[in-house]
Amino acid sequence: MRIFFIVPYVPSLIRTRPYNIIRSLTAKGHEVTVATPWFIESEREEAEVLRSECHRVIAVELRRMRRVWNRFRALAALRPMQATLCWNPEFARRLRNELLTDSGQVAFDVAHVEHLRAACYGTYLRSLSSRLPSHLPVVWDAVDCLHLLLEQTLDNNKSVSVRFGNRYDAWRMRSEEARLLGHFRRILVTSRVDRDALATLRGAATSPGLEVVSNGVDLDYFKPARNARREPATIVVTGKMSYHANADMVSHLVKDILPLIRARRPDVKVSIAGKSPPRRIVEFGGLPGVSVTGSVPDLRPCIERATVAVAPLRYGVGVQNKVLEAMACGAPVVGSPQAVSALAAEPGKEVLVGATAEEFARHVLELIESPQRRRRLAEAGRAYVERLHSWPRLASRLERIYEEARASGK
Repeated sequence: MRIFFIVPYVPSLIRTRPYNIIRSLTAKGHEVTVATPWFIESEREEAEVLRSECHRVIAVELRRMRRVWNRFRALAALRPMQATLCWNPEFARRLRNELLTDSGQVAFDVAHVEHLRAACYGTYLRSLSSRLPSHLPVVWDAVDCLHLLLEQTLDNNKSVSVRFGNRYDAWRMRSEEARLLGHFRRILVTSRVDRDALATLRGAATSPGLEVVSNGVDLDYFKPARNARREPATIVVTGKMSYHANADMVSHLVKDILPLIRARRPDVKVSIAGKSPPRRIVEFGGLPGVSVTGSVPDLRPCIERATVAVAPLRYGVGVQNKVLEAMACGAPVVGSPQAVSALAAEPGKEVLVGATAEEFARHVLELIESPQRRRRLAEAGRAYVERLHSWPRLASRLERIYEEARASGK
């Protein structure tokens, strides 16, 4: 198939979902043309690297003044910032020019549009397609239900002004996602929870055309190290720390859970590993036994050194890659219900789940003090991701969805 893959950010090892989908579809013999805006020089360089992973890359700079103007447009139209942030008339013209071959035929079999930020290009392609000699099916990969994420933040912030702002943002996002449901016939999300939340916007418990395509993990890259030397009584927490839900997760770990663990094991150490930690997270590095790495070129050594990987997320949507990556590396994982709700992993066998700070601390202590329990949980976790979260398996599911979209003409 000739696939037009449109993303609002350059796919990379950090933006793992589009990056690995593109690689897996290419490995299956599909001709994938990626179209993406870029913001800073490092993203332009990442776009150059991506060229070796697919058929072709179209990368157009989205300049700062255009992004500022897009924010004003969102405010004026009472729409969420993410809905207009990535709009670029120059980029839209490039998409239009790519749609037809020299003979006047549609150049692609299907378009895959990722995230709400790129949905504007999905609706643009659908409007163009209606005037073309043949139809171009457009699949929108919403990834997560964003109004659900915003509504969850209401319970995790005590500031009246922030809660008011989040409530207003959640209202705008609900309205935007409801609008987009009317534009696309094929919509993907990463979990059943996100699918059900979007389905309710259509006034139904379920909705045809809304399908779950989970996240995967690169099982050749994230795998148990042959001679991993796990440091005793060491906890690791990973993730992009500039993301508000991850920063809240780390604060919860250090302030609420760690004191309970150290009441019995004062020797426990914590490693906080991830890109762009805000100041309040960096300051945790001044506490005894707590280290904050910031950006690292490779997270695997951080996971391999730890006794236990944890994800005490208090709010979030979709599949948590940090959990999948730790399981794939052969680390025993303790997560909150929010961190594992999108997974089919069996609690107690493949992952341990702590709903309260006390229960979470108890699970961590159990693993620190029982090598046999750690080994069994780690082996079961690795087997789980091999069974359900390999990228080639998920790419095969996408192939079926693309074929159905082509057959139905939608």
